[in-house]
Amino acid sequence: MISAALCIATLVVRASAHEERGWTHTRADADLARDTVTASADDRAAPRTLDALLTRIRFILDSSGTPGASLAIVRGDSVLFADAIGRARLEPSTPATARTLFRIGSTSKLFIGLTALALEQENRLSLQQPLAAALPSYVVRNPWSARDTLRLVHLMEHTSGLDDNSLRAYASSDPTLTLEQGLAIDADRQRARWRPGTRFAYSNTGPALVARVIERIEGRPFEAIVQSRWFDRLGMHTATYVPPDTTKATLASLYMPGEDDPVPYWHVFARPIGAINASALDMAALLRFLIGRGVMGTDTLLPPGALDRAEQSRTWIGTRVGIGGAGYGLGLYSVEGADGRLWAGHAGGVEGGLSDVSYLPADGVGYSLQINAMRGRVLRMVGTLIQRFLTQDLPRPNALPIEAVSPVIAREFAGWYRPITPRPQFVAAVERLLGLTRVRVVGEQLRVEPLLGDAVRYFAVDSLRFRAERGSVVTLAFHRDAVDDGAPTMEGFNNGATFRRLGVLDTVATFGATAGWILALVLGPLVASVGVARWLIIALRRRQPDARRVPPRLAAAWGCAAGASGMAVLFGWCALRGLQHIAQLGTVTALSATVAATPLLFVVLVGVGSWFALRHPAAGTSTMGAVGVWTVRVVLALHVVGAVYAARYGLVGWRPWA
Repeated sequence: MISAALCIATLVVRASAHEERGWTHTRADADLARDTVTASADDRAAPRTLDALLTRIRFILDSSGTPGASLAIVRGDSVLFADAIGRARLEPSTPATARTLFRIGSTSKLFIGLTALALEQENRLSLQQPLAAALPSYVVRNPWSARDTLRLVHLMEHTSGLDDNSLRAYASSDPTLTLEQGLAIDADRQRARWRPGTRFAYSNTGPALVARVIERIEGRPFEAIVQSRWFDRLGMHTATYVPPDTTKATLASLYMPGEDDPVPYWHVFARPIGAINASALDMAALLRFLIGRGVMGTDTLLPPGALDRAEQSRTWIGTRVGIGGAGYGLGLYSVEGADGRLWAGHAGGVEGGLSDVSYLPADGVGYSLQINAMRGRVLRMVGTLIQRFLTQDLPRPNALPIEAVSPVIAREFAGWYRPITPRPQFVAAVERLLGLTRVRVVGEQLRVEPLLGDAVRYFAVDSLRFRAERGSVVTLAFHRDAVDDGAPTMEGFNNGATFRRLGVLDTVATFGATAGWILALVLGPLVASVGVARWLIIALRRRQPDARRVPPRLAAAWGCAAGASGMAVLFGWCALRGLQHIAQLGTVTALSATVAATPLLFVVLVGVGSWFALRHPAAGTSTMGAVGVWTVRVVLALHVVGAVYAARYGLVGWRPWA
């Protein structure tokens, strides 16, 4: 079922309709180098001028098939560039301009954080207030409520433990939904999966709930609050949460890879978390405000220090164990760039469009970038180029001094780890296998090696904390998990997920069961095909089928084993098809029905096949017959392990639209 597992892993990104920027850009240079391997050294250097930068960006867009991009670059209070490149629409061909509106996706969340901070300064809201008191009508099950209360700050910093929204919610595209109605879609499934205020897992529900609290305080829709508090005062004259009047403004069409038809407009089920449309001019104004640290012209909209608070986490356990600076705050986060600088901002996307807003608070430079294609590598490549352009004349940040890796790491923390904080819970089964990551000491370095992906090198700054090779802050830390049972735990790798170290037996069992399952998937149809071919040869030679050569029970057992493998492949294929448009999985369609039915059929076929295999005797048959019986028994036994595992994690009986 490995093909199905890979499909579901990819589905995590698309199902949430977001491609969030990670908390480390250590792979950005590698991506850029691979894609420009034939370029000269001068071409790969930082663009020295704005014209050189724009030329490089146009080349990346054209060579990747990305229709267009909206770009704003700001230094201090000066706008260096605020315009669009390429096309807003393919057919009819429509050029994008400085006033063309692009979707900014989850970047919209920063306005929830800004508004919450403003209300807190006015003593009308407290981020430490429990959700149960701020929004009594919305019930979240919290098994730790007596000791660990779920607070608004946890919702904003994604340390609430809440599951991310369902595919049903993401598939919703009803422009009449209020925020309260949008939140109600998943209200019956919300519970804290771990102690609030500890582990990080991105959940769109959290900030949406805070936006609903703000609505109750202000007594009007959140969109109207942002319009008067922020859009009007910042000069974001064309920004809007709803589709604009196309007679007055151009809205960029969005495209999935390999498709010429634009993606239908998505009316986000909870608009505050990701519905904003904005132009390059709008985003340039926002950047001036963020770089100006809450001041716009002569208007102070937030007091000194407020944005510093918004850009840093205070509840994530990674912060408490010494990860410095990097983390998700109140609608903004800080991430270490490829050169070790700590960039603040937010990224996001919707189907067919991606966004990145990044700035250096201390250096007063930043950029906003939106593209109208679902191409994450393009966004990273262009973002890396802009960062190099903006920082080429800035002094390099001081790197933390390094020391030898402590023997404690090799003795107590090295080994295999698995992530334990899935963003959507339905992918826990896949993350448990494909998220396996090895930690080992190599000379003076610590290497973190994911099962899928490139290894990352770290250097010790003390016995338990590490920085990236060119890093200026701690971005990786080990600790004994005080949340649960004191197990060796890693924080900071792979977007802030929490990783738990596996014991020796757990490691062996995980790899052994996974390898066996893959073997079963291959052997099922392979041996069944050999059996059919053998039967045909015998039948042709004797000119009549010899039923004694193919015992019915054995044939049925092999048929069920092959059918079970087929169900796994069909599940994976349908999941890949559904990735193109979430509505195909989040609503009842032939595709989503197949995704729901195939795991059930897999279990049924495994059960029936096992019954036939056990009923057919191995003794008293030829050597080949005995081998066939025992082989099918082993294959089906491995399938049983897979079926139990899938059932344990909810894949059996999973309804994507529910």
